[in-house]
Amino acid sequence: MRIAVAYIDPKTGTALCRGTECKPGATVREAALSAGVPVTDSTEFAIWNERADADRKLSEGDRVDVLSAIKVDPKIARSLRAQSSRSSQKQSIARHGGKHQLHV
Repeated sequence: MRIAVAYIDPKTGTALCRGTECKPGATVREAALSAGVPVTDSTEFAIWNERADADRKLSEGDRVDVLSAIKVDPKIARSLRAQSSRSSQKQSIARHGGKHQLHV
């Protein structure tokens, strides 16, 4: 049966999707290994973006997503984005709100 395996390459950081041929009754872990994805005991999986156990059996045409670990706390990442956008905003200086403005 034909299975697609989607993952993020740890070396380049690019998203990849590989097709692989598996025997009927193959598990999520077996499909990822047959596609050449590095798998450890702590690797988490999803099928069509819904979390799945590594021992779950696959059906024809399923897409296995190999989930990568979060590297930055989402709250910290949002704070950093907000700080960088605040510092890059232009300040307008105008006399009496006229149409001729200077951007500093």
